Amino acid sequence: HMQQHTAIEVVMRSNKTLLFMFDARDECDKVWGGLAKQRGDMVAEEWREWEGISRQWASGGVSNFHYLLHLNGMAHRSFSDLAQYPVFPWVVADYESASLNLDDPSTFRDLSRPIGSPSPPPPE
Repeated sequence: HMQQHTAIEVVMRSNKTLLFMFDARDECDKVWGGLAKQRGDMVAEEWREWEGISRQWASGGVSNFHYLLHLNGMAHRSFSDLAQYPVFPWVVADYESASLNLDDPSTFRDLSRPIGSPSPPPPE
């Protein structure tokens, strides 16, 4: 079954979501068009909220996880849509230890290297 654009997810301020599923894409597009007309000043409000959460994160008031959830939300990524599932960076390198030592740099992946090559190339 091919994925089709036949659903709209609405995220409320309370972080509860409503998922509306339609039988056909044209029905979904019609409802989406009506919602888009109603958005008006909501985009500016979203950016003010984004700036606030960014400041809170920069000052340590919000966890990395919460910040990334918010960032994914701003990008319209959703746990309800496999094609637009939220993205979280791969940062952990230690999968052997029973608990992670967050003060040990070797616990984390070297972020200067591409994700496809987590370790340095062997010497020639």
